[in-house]
Amino acid sequence: MPPGRAREILVVGAGIAGLYAACRLVRAGHRVRIIEKADYAGGRLFTVHDMKQGWQYEAGGARFHAGHARLSRLMAKLGVGRVPLPAGMQHVPRQGSIRDIEVDAALASFCNADITQTGVVATAHESSEVDAAAVTALQQEVGYDAEFNVSHVADCQRSVCNDLISKHPFFIVKEGYSAIIDRLVARLAKRGVAVELRAELLEFGNTPADPPRVRARVRKQTAGGEREEQENEYDDVILAIPPDAARAVTGFSEKIKDEWSRTLGSAPLMRIYAAWDAPTPWWAARAPRKTTVDRRRPGCEHIQFFIPLGHPRLAMASYSDGDTARWWQARAEEDASGASLRAHLTRELRAAFGEDIPEPAAVFPHYWPAGVHMFTPRPGPLAGVADRALVRRWARPDPGARVFVANEGFSYHHQWVEGSLESACRALRALAAADPGGA
Repeated sequence: MPPGRAREILVVGAGIAGLYAACRLVRAGHRVRIIEKADYAGGRLFTVHDMKQGWQYEAGGARFHAGHARLSRLMAKLGVGRVPLPAGMQHVPRQGSIRDIEVDAALASFCNADITQTGVVATAHESSEVDAAAVTALQQEVGYDAEFNVSHVADCQRSVCNDLISKHPFFIVKEGYSAIIDRLVARLAKRGVAVELRAELLEFGNTPADPPRVRARVRKQTAGGEREEQENEYDDVILAIPPDAARAVTGFSEKIKDEWSRTLGSAPLMRIYAAWDAPTPWWAARAPRKTTVDRRRPGCEHIQFFIPLGHPRLAMASYSDGDTARWWQARAEEDASGASLRAHLTRELRAAFGEDIPEPAAVFPHYWPAGVHMFTPRPGPLAGVADRALVRRWARPDPGARVFVANEGFSYHHQWVEGSLESACRALRALAAADPGGA
């Protein structure tokens, strides 16, 4: 963000998109206020540290690959390290390579498709039923993924080729994703900007001034637990919140909100970590070489991933979304002790890896009701080109209001931190282009 005339800017949301945008704006000399509805910063990036056991794990975003350039550059600037996934633990499709999967015959009967060296890109399809059939064929070949059931085929294929099954090596964040959040918060604090927690934007609108400013009504929770509302004016507002939250803010037209409702969907996300008492992990002798568990195997319908985490007792035993996430959450709610969840998890692990798998001593579930975003099935020629046009327009949804949008849900890299940063950069470019003063 190049420096220019100092502006007063409200950033709504202290996930990585909002924090990154706020840091760029402050560095450019602008006056920034950043608010967050939750009682912590970071959103779906949340690292759990168990100092007693000596391990850490990610409750939300977990991994990234070397092709995620914005995240890699940010980590380098912040001095945050990365650790490669164990050798052989990349996501491997059943047939060895995404380029080896012969899906053209299956998809040809469902939609007009261009077969490219990076996979299948649907250029036209007639209905959501077409999407469902094409996605089912892709899911059967790749063995992934539950959210494909509610996403359109072009988005699925793009996600598979660019992110899920990438030629780039995959990593986890050495200190945990929360280290990135903490360092961004610290950078803002050094410049006198503190994240205001338990504060949310209720409404925005233009002021009668010329040029108009943005009138924003914010509700905050005080230290005593009381709620108070305040109204202030800003030059610009950046909404760095998920699509569902953005639709709840009063100010956007019904036309804009309807477009988001028609084109963007969400699904719940569940991560389950499991710990075993044995000092030598049972998986050491088996050396599983795929992150994907074969979902065709009877009795193993609800586990997508099994990933050892570099600690001899801890593994991410299940990563599920959509209906499977709801299924696991129901098991977790059956009893507070976690016995039901452990029993179901053990049964599916045994179906995947063998009957001698011991039951874990403890399980740690983390459920996000709207943890996954995607482009929804919709009729017409709506492949990747249309998706790109949408995300460009969403950077400033209403040309008549200086309100800009930045969130992974509004990006071209759904479900990845790279999407959050991509969207933040797009919003900052739109803000700069809209400012005649060169901000």
